[in-house]
Amino acid sequence: MKYFRFSSLMVLMLISFFVEAKETLSETAELGKAQFNVCLACHSQALNPAKAPPMFGIQNRYKRQHGSQAAFVSAIGSFVESPTLEAALMKRPVRKLGLMPAFPLGDEVLNNIATYLYETTFDPPCDHWRQALKSPGKDGHRRQVQGNYDKFCK
Repeated sequence: MKYFRFSSLMVLMLISFFVEAKETLSETAELGKAQFNVCLACHSQALNPAKAPPMFGIQNRYKRQHGSQAAFVSAIGSFVESPTLEAALMKRPVRKLGLMPAFPLGDEVLNNIATYLYETTFDPPCDHWRQALKSPGKDGHRRQVQGNYDKFCK
């Protein structure tokens, strides 16, 4: 009986450790999390119609393009401070929704938010994709949205 209690306790401790480890952010990312609401005015996946692409897609696209955290943070900060069509990685949303306005939030705030964007895990934008599947669109994009929806939302 004591062995069983010990085993149960160990299992609970291990689960607690892994849950906490997954959600642990750096100090810089924690600051960015507190400052992130300014982004959600447009980048919330709950907006219908969308004003900007959800953060799930931005994070994935920037991570694919800029492998390291330093490159990711620098690219996000540069784009948010001074967005241009040439620098935009999300070409389709820019064509559809327009280029975002510049947000001169200062280097420290941009670094904090970009670090949070890199370190956190965003939920897939299932509602956003569901809405996109209801609207007419090009076959290539529609297949991509359907694939994402099937992979992450079913």
